[in-house]
Amino acid sequence: MIEKLTHVPIVVSDQERALKFYTGALGFEKRADYQLPGSPRWLTVAPEGEELEFILAQGKQKVEMGLGPEAGTAGNHIAFLTEDCLKSYETLKARGVDFRVGAYMEPQKQAWGISASFKDPDGNMFTMIQPNIASEAATDDDRVFQKTTHVPIIVGNQDRALKFYTEGLGLEKRQDYQQAGRPRAPLGADSGGNHWVFRTNDCRKDVEIFKSRGVKFKEPAPTEERFGVYANFTDPDGNHFSLLQPAQNEWKD
Repeated sequence: MIEKLTHVPIVVSDQERALKFYTGALGFEKRADYQLPGSPRWLTVAPEGEELEFILAQGKQKVEMGLGPEAGTAGNHIAFLTEDCLKSYETLKARGVDFRVGAYMEPQKQAWGISASFKDPDGNMFTMIQPNIASEAATDDDRVFQKTTHVPIIVGNQDRALKFYTEGLGLEKRQDYQQAGRPRAPLGADSGGNHWVFRTNDCRKDVEIFKSRGVKFKEPAPTEERFGVYANFTDPDGNHFSLLQPAQNEWKD
C-alpha cells in the first residue's frame, strides 16, 4: 500500500524565476532538472535534509476561495516546521520574501504556537510553524525549514473527498474542525508535473485494490519504465496523483 508522499507540485508561470526564488531566497536545494523528448521539464527542489521534493510545474492555476483577507490562506498553503519562527521570518524578509498574505504581514502568535505566512512570485502560499510543543522541532537545527508538515488539495466537496481518501486510498483522517468564520480545514490528460506522487512497494497489487474501490486510473495502469512501475489516477475533483514503485537500482533510501 501507500508508504510515503514523495513529490508535491507547485504551479509556477516561469520555472527559471521560480528556481531562483526557491533556491536563492528560500535556500532550497535543486534536486532534479531534466526534460525528456516531448515532455515538460521536470524540475524539483526541496529544503536541505527533506526527503519530500516539490515539483516546479510550469503552467497556470487559479483557485477562487471567495474569502475576505481576514481568512488568511483558508488552508490552501504548504506548511513547514521551524525552530525559531521570528528569526526565520527576519531571515527570509531580508531576502525579499513577501509576507503579505491576506490580513497577515508578520508572524502571528496563536494558542498552539507562532506562524508566519508568505507567498512565492506566483502567489503560491506557505506557512512556517513553530509549535509550542518543544519536541516538535529540533532545538539543535538551525535550518529555516526543518520539515514539511502539511500540503493542500483543492476539492469541491469535502465530505466526498474525505470518503475517497479514507475509504478509497486508505488514508487516515487526522483533523476535522471548523473555527468560527473560517472554512473547514484542511481544504484523460497527463498532469504535466502538477501531480502528487505516492511511493508504494507493490504498484500492481495496489492498482487492483484501488480499482476495486472505484478509483479511476489512466490506462494503461500500471506502466513499467526504467525508473520503476507507476500508475496515474485522479480524485473526484480531478486532482492528479501517481503511485510509484521505484526500480531498486534507480531509487534507494
